[in-house]
Amino acid sequence: LIIISALAALIYTTFDIQNLRNSMNKYLFHYLKKVEGKNLVSRGGEVIIVPVIEELFFRGVVPLEASVKEIIIVFGVSTLLFLVAHYIGQSKEMFYHIKLILLSLMAMGLYFWTKNILYSIIFHALCNLPWFVTNLKMYLYEKNKGESHTI
Repeated sequence: LIIISALAALIYTTFDIQNLRNSMNKYLFHYLKKVEGKNLVSRGGEVIIVPVIEELFFRGVVPLEASVKEIIIVFGVSTLLFLVAHYIGQSKEMFYHIKLILLSLMAMGLYFWTKNILYSIIFHALCNLPWFVTNLKMYLYEKNKGESHTI
């Protein structure tokens, strides 16, 4: 089931592949916001802590034995809250929110299919992982750039 979560995360990540390619391009790092150590801690939390809290809050409240109508209502409300939580201080682009709806749908599907919130948490963490790696790469680039100037 962990492999299913990983495959689902890989599928989800393909929807963001162009942004990931751009953010991993070291030639663009000069034009992007500088990543500091505190940013890495924050991004690390988005991989380790945030998926646990968000999945428990947004998907874990859905009763597994509910009727289809109740599941649809709770899914709609939890997805709407998920979107609102990610709207504040984030991108206002429609595609960003479509990806969030897809993430919510896939996490909910994993939760219902496995009957265990752990696999939704793993899926969510793996979806956030590429952005941590990107920020780590940018941080190391900045750090190495500074060291190369002192030699």
